[in-house]
Amino acid sequence: MPALALALAAWHGVLSWAWRATSEEAGLNSLAVAFAMVGFAIGLQFDRWWAVVGWAVESAAIVWVGLKSRRDWMRLGGAVLLAWTIVRLVVLGSSSRPPGSAPSSTRASAPRW
Repeated sequence: MPALALALAAWHGVLSWAWRATSEEAGLNSLAVAFAMVGFAIGLQFDRWWAVVGWAVESAAIVWVGLKSRRDWMRLGGAVLLAWTIVRLVVLGSSSRPPGSAPSSTRASAPRW
């Protein structure tokens, strides 16, 4: 699945480049989809911290496209995604073990007879 998302991102990157001269709006929309697919691929491939990084990149791209195209709803969507990213970052940061602590065993111990 991540490879498919990256292929779609590349396709939309090519479309964005091709449409930049004919229709700025179509080019920006395609660029936003490309960034969304990259963020989606990062979320599929990696866990926890890297998914948050992907969402942060995606939210920045959406806000940038919203600013460039003067679309309030797109800027708002990017800001909401950025807020969600910050919430996830705080949750991930608060659930980690303190430095120097020993990892707990996830295996059930066998009874000693």
